[in-house]
Amino acid sequence: MTIRSFGPHIVSNASVDHPQVDDLFADGRKAKIYYSDPPWGEGNTKYWATMATKNTGQNIPSIGYETLINRIMNLIKTHVSGQVFIETGLRWEEDTIQRMKAIGLSNIETARLLYNGGGKKLENVIIFGSFDGSVGDLKRVAGMTGQKVAELAVAPFAEPGAILFDGCCGMGYSAAAAIAHGMQFRGNELNAVRLEKTIARLEKAL
Repeated sequence: MTIRSFGPHIVSNASVDHPQVDDLFADGRKAKIYYSDPPWGEGNTKYWATMATKNTGQNIPSIGYETLINRIMNLIKTHVSGQVFIETGLRWEEDTIQRMKAIGLSNIETARLLYNGGGKKLENVIIFGSFDGSVGDLKRVAGMTGQKVAELAVAPFAEPGAILFDGCCGMGYSAAAAIAHGMQFRGNELNAVRLEKTIARLEKAL
């Protein structure tokens, strides 16, 4: 488990279920926005653990989908006070919605997105919920793909200096959204090689 700071931004390299991921919030602050595209389902959690093992040379086991999604919901409930955006596959849409409602999120909205998979454009879904009664207005990102989805989705709620949190931050699309709106970023990523892409974005913005 490693935690590193880059100016106002903090990242960790660990399995999301590691208890020290909570140390990203050791200062007692809460994130205003959560935005993440975590692995979808059991097959994807295994795939990304395998990729992390291949990329880093370390033996990184899969924690399984149930452990991952339960941990993400716990992190959101504990460390987020405003809006939540989760991207997932269509197969897991209803399950994710029910889990979001169970932790107290309201005004649930969804919109279909596109992503690149095997050289084809495939559909996934972005799901919004809020702890403060706000509305997501996901029409602005419907049908989009790539980094701009995060930037446009969080734009109505962005506050300079507030925290945007991502528990599975990958190569840093959510970090780019935080930077674009003057927010502080806190993120965790299992794969140290992918995390370096996020770090490069943060360092460039300093």
